[in-house]
Amino acid sequence: MNVMQRILIALLFLFLWFPFACKRDKGLTVFNSFPERAWSRFEKQSFDFRIADNSFPYDLMLILRHSENYPFGNLYVNVVTEMPGGEERSMEHDFKMKDSDGAFLSRVKEEGYREITFPLHTGLHFAEEGSCSVEIENLIPKIEIPGVLELGVILQRSSPE
Repeated sequence: MNVMQRILIALLFLFLWFPFACKRDKGLTVFNSFPERAWSRFEKQSFDFRIADNSFPYDLMLILRHSENYPFGNLYVNVVTEMPGGEERSMEHDFKMKDSDGAFLSRVKEEGYREITFPLHTGLHFAEEGSCSVEIENLIPKIEIPGVLELGVILQRSSPE
């Protein structure tokens, strides 16, 4: 095999390998559905993840899928994250759902619902591997939030800066 053939084989290998090497880690995504299309005030939502590699930071994000019937300009929640090893982190979030004109900030999806993503934790470091649980509590002071279809949590590797 001459030098030119080796170069062509190496280029072919790189050409075939490159698209797979550059794919971003989609992470883990878990959704909870609301069959009644409403989230009750005292119905906490739980999400569980397995941390198999703690050598890099993670981002934890919330996804809300809702209908046009969502009545509020915000989503007010408390998020409790139980880290592997038992440490708990709790934080309240008041996420903006609508702009000053009352238009939704979420995107319309082909399936007919709207979707918006909010950051919960960025650059989250886990001291050890193991189980991680996230509990999200609805803090809007009404009996329920109509128009909520699904609530999801994504855990993925943080993007390098």
